[in-house]
Order: sequence, then C-alpha cells, then structure tokens
Amino acid sequence: SQVLVEEGRVVAFATVKKSATPSLYAGGDPDRYHLQSIAFERPTHGGELLDAVLRTIRQRGGTELVFGQDSLHFFPGVPQQCGMLKGFLELARFETKGQTFDLEHDLSAYAPPERVDASGFEFRRAKDQDMGAILEFFASEFPLRWSYDIRAKMEVEGADTVFGMFEGDRCHGFSLLKDW
Repeated sequence: SQVLVEEGRVVAFATVKKSATPSLYAGGDPDRYHLQSIAFERPTHGGELLDAVLRTIRQRGGTELVFGQDSLHFFPGVPQQCGMLKGFLELARFETKGQTFDLEHDLSAYAPPERVDASGFEFRRAKDQDMGAILEFFASEFPLRWSYDIRAKMEVEGADTVFGMFEGDRCHGFSLLKDW
C-alpha cells in the first residue's frame, strides 16, 4: 500500500493485498495482487500513485492487479454507483471481466412469497452444533475464498452469523448476517 505526499499533505493513497493463495486457501493465483481501495485529490495524483503501485508489484514478482476480490474485501469489484472510479480504472487499462456481486437487501419492507414449498426444511440462525454441516456445505459448494472467509467469521462472531437452510443435520443454503 502506498501514499502520495505533496507539500507535507497526503494527496492520494492506495491499499493493496497480495493474493491469499496459498497462505490462506488454495485455488487462486499466487502472483495476483488486489487493489483494495484508491483515493486521490486529482486524477494526476491517482495516475502517479497507480504507476508506483504497479512498479512495486512487478518488483515483487506480481503478474496481475485486480480491483477488489481479495479475502475479507472492501469491494468484490467496482460498485455500479462509482462511475468515476470505473472510468479511472479503464483509463489505466483495467479490463472489466464479468461482474462480481456482494448481495445485500433492506428487510424493513420484505414480505416472503406466498407459496414456497419448504417441507422438510428448516430456516433459522445457525447454532454451534451446525458448524460442521455449514463447513461441509461450504467445502462442497464454495471451496476457495468463501469457505475460508465464512469459517473465519464464524470463529470470531459465532455460528449464528449464518442464517441457514437445514434439512435434518445437512446445510443446503445460507445467508451471511452482519450487524452494522
């Protein structure tokens, strides 16, 4: 991560993470770096700072820089409402490759659908005894970063940070809950 200082003032900063592969989980690109955030007063500051970040990454053997998508990320990708950021990154020759989503929803006006066949399933906050079933579900369905991130979150905040869809002692789905 780097800062750009002009006349004793920080005018730009960028935070960067090295890939979590293989140190935290397998399956990613160990030579990939993740631009986690970038802010600057003027576009020239941003360009100057990004050039310095890229030089540092190359010196360390990095072959790719992506925006977001790091473990415990701030952003999974460029938020849709950040058009100026997207434009800046495109000018810096970043390419858009698909879309990445973190889903969230305001539940204050939510009403469940009238007809849902949920016979045999239980929808509830997870309990400590569900930890094995949840981890088994993640190992099967999301074996890379999500499995690592969810395990770490449950170890810190407890199993009830997951709202699950359970059938007996098996987990079939989840929603990650956050307390803002």
